[in-house]
Amino acid sequence: MFTWKEEYSVKVEAIDDQHKRLFEMGQTMSDLVSNHAGEDIYDELNAMFEELIDYTKYHFSEEEKLMEKVNYVHIEDHKILHEKFIDKLLSFDLNQMDEDQGAFALTLLKTVAAWIFKHINGEDFRYREAMKQL
Repeated sequence: MFTWKEEYSVKVEAIDDQHKRLFEMGQTMSDLVSNHAGEDIYDELNAMFEELIDYTKYHFSEEEKLMEKVNYVHIEDHKILHEKFIDKLLSFDLNQMDEDQGAFALTLLKTVAAWIFKHINGEDFRYREAMKQL
């Protein structure tokens, strides 16, 4: 599900490396759920979820710093998309995770996968030209 392909590259090594890390985190979470179906994985799932939120915030901050550095014209719109995604992650109900870990993880994985692929291949590709200045 979370396999990095060179076609996802935005041609900025630091950002590509961060995107790859997000892919790895998604795959790790997917593997955890697949390999431990029916088991109590609340602590592991919660830790991964918190790490995902923290790393996503870090990545967005770093990406925005580079956009500012190159005076990317659509930075404000991009920041809004970042804020909306963080809000979406923070809106996940951790009580649901405790009640039905598999369903929670599946919903989270689908949300993250859809967003990563859409955002990288859409919005992030828009800044590739501007980032050539780096």
